[in-house]
Amino acid sequence: MNKKLIYMTMIYVMLFIATISFAYAFFSISLNGDGKENVVTAGTLRLEYLDGPGVSLPRAYPGESATKVISVKNTGTLETSYDLIYKDLINEIEKDELVISYTCTSYTGYVNVNNKGTVSGTCEGLSEDVVPYSETTTDALLSEDIEIASGITHEYNITIMFIELESNQNYNQGKTFNTKITLTQPDVINIATYKLSGTLLDDNNNPITNATVEIHSKVKTGVTDSKGYFEIEGVEAGNHEFKVKNSSGTYIIEDTIKVIEANESNVSGKEISVKEGEEGISLNIKTNNGKLSNIEAYKENTLYEKILADNQGGQSDENIDFSQVSSDTNGKGLYYTSKTNVTEDLNGDGIGERVYYYRGDVTNNNVRFGGYCWRIVRTNEDGSVRMRYNGTYSNGTCPVTGTDVKINNQYYYFNAIEGEEKYNEYIWEDATGESNAKTVIDAWYTSSGLESYANQIANVPYCADKSNPISVEDEEGGSPEEDIIPLNVLSFFENYYTFYGAANRLYDFENFTNKNDVQPTYKCERTIDKHTVNGDNWGGNGKLQKPIGLLTADEVAFAGGVYNSNNSNNSSYYLYISNYYCTMSPAHWRNSRNDVNIFTIDYNGSIFDYGVNNYYGLLPVISLKPEVTVVSSGTGSYTNPYVIVTE
Repeated sequence: MNKKLIYMTMIYVMLFIATISFAYAFFSISLNGDGKENVVTAGTLRLEYLDGPGVSLPRAYPGESATKVISVKNTGTLETSYDLIYKDLINEIEKDELVISYTCTSYTGYVNVNNKGTVSGTCEGLSEDVVPYSETTTDALLSEDIEIASGITHEYNITIMFIELESNQNYNQGKTFNTKITLTQPDVINIATYKLSGTLLDDNNNPITNATVEIHSKVKTGVTDSKGYFEIEGVEAGNHEFKVKNSSGTYIIEDTIKVIEANESNVSGKEISVKEGEEGISLNIKTNNGKLSNIEAYKENTLYEKILADNQGGQSDENIDFSQVSSDTNGKGLYYTSKTNVTEDLNGDGIGERVYYYRGDVTNNNVRFGGYCWRIVRTNEDGSVRMRYNGTYSNGTCPVTGTDVKINNQYYYFNAIEGEEKYNEYIWEDATGESNAKTVIDAWYTSSGLESYANQIANVPYCADKSNPISVEDEEGGSPEEDIIPLNVLSFFENYYTFYGAANRLYDFENFTNKNDVQPTYKCERTIDKHTVNGDNWGGNGKLQKPIGLLTADEVAFAGGVYNSNNSNNSSYYLYISNYYCTMSPAHWRNSRNDVNIFTIDYNGSIFDYGVNNYYGLLPVISLKPEVTVVSSGTGSYTNPYVIVTE
């Protein structure tokens, strides 16, 4: 070979190498799919990515490729179909040089890429197709109308390749490709969907907690919280299976419902109407023996609102004669205070706030809260609701009027000893101790579990009124004389009675008989008698450790009790339990016999005064905060009491 030929050959080779270098050196192309989510749902389909939805070929050369594995599972009970799409596609690679292909395998029992279950055949693959060109973000169809049976999973192994040509491809240098491969269901596009939400209750109106609520056939789910509340979005109009499984995965409810669009949102049987244009409807769903026994439109009422709504706002007590027991003609139902000087003035305008109270032979003031039954006595001036203990819920009912209920099913001394005037005080004014009744009630509050509901129990006053003491002579240990003894000359007399607040209002203490001008009150005049937990908004004394107390004699009088007057027959009032239980209201002190008396509810329903060292039932009183809500299906009856939504 001559030198000229060799020289020309070397030049040719160098030019060829230079051409290759020009075409491929530093060839960089961005193929990055953004997004980190691994699961996408559409209708009854669940699409899962092995490594996220994005595709990546960083600094790619012609001939390089990227792979991706996705699975599509039909979680419904019916066959359906779907489309695979490019989501948010940008592809600037020209001349059809970016292509996609995939294989598809069908499985039953598919869990994940490492636990695929059993092959059930093949699904249609794609040998090769050009990725659509687009310089702006768009959605584009990859494959359409892919049929998939119930319970089947399609696994796709996808390859995206930058085609290598036998020519210069630098025109695709620095170009961008981005997309997410996802799916849609053609048969659900543009179909209106709704959100179903509400509370799920068992046979006894208790919330069903931590349960999964399912709507089929296109499965939608929600999980109930501590109130039994759930939400399910994307529910289509039509017939649906309604299933509930507990935290162990066992189905406890299996039934059907129908969702329709209508002019008004409503419920009729198991047909749920959603008003056109509204996002959804909230429900109160009661179950029984594995079926839906009642569905109603859900409205979250406070207990205060429910009381007024169910009693048409109550009626004025201006015509009530408190010197006579309650009856069909002297108070039966919900009343409100007509006098503004018998309630606490909370806003400082000089006018007492309105209080609503139950009086007489009522049966619609039953409540279930904290594992116990209660009877609503009244609302407090701030809108909280005061309730007296009424035993336990058993065999589908709370105890009826006349049933002997008491905490621990025992009787207790109010105080075991007499001898000093202070022993009829709930908490002794001299700060040296407290009554046995308070000690027992505080211990029960802790052992009963009520402390778990402390965020719903109000800090309100419990009044042990010893205001306006009046003393009269006790001649030879007999009845009081008619002349009232001024306190400044009391020391001249050896024997005397001292009567306190409630006694002065509720009966003729000079003759120990009823009187004609009885007027009970809800006000507590002295701060020292106004027992609250520290930090109240009522100006109380902060001496309570627990937000619990007892009834006052005045509250019993508002409810229908009268001093030494039988109220246990046809006109019986709801506070009657056919046995003795005590209030926290001091009655009188008799120094000649060291008698220390409190007011009680007698075995026949009357108000009476007895010594503190007798045995009594203890029926505590608590108040629920104004914002406490109630399950809407309750009516307040013995068999369907109001059920408090616990938090």
